[in-house]
Amino acid sequence: MDTVYLIRIFGLIIIFLIGTLLSKPLSVNVTAPNNPLATLGRILAIFQAFYIPVFNIDYMYIPEYIPFKSDY
Repeated sequence: MDTVYLIRIFGLIIIFLIGTLLSKPLSVNVTAPNNPLATLGRILAIFQAFYIPVFNIDYMYIPEYIPFKSDY
């Protein structure tokens, strides 16, 4: 059951990598200085960075708090 925690961590991290890889063929510059959505993206990324450890701790110790969890 410990590998499930690692799979979930890597699954949440890989979302960022997929987004950057998709931006290349679509020729989207996600680091543009005058991008109005960049501030919103940074705020959401900060929330996500704090959410991932809380999600994993909840999943390890109190799994009934996680909606739509699969029973392993």
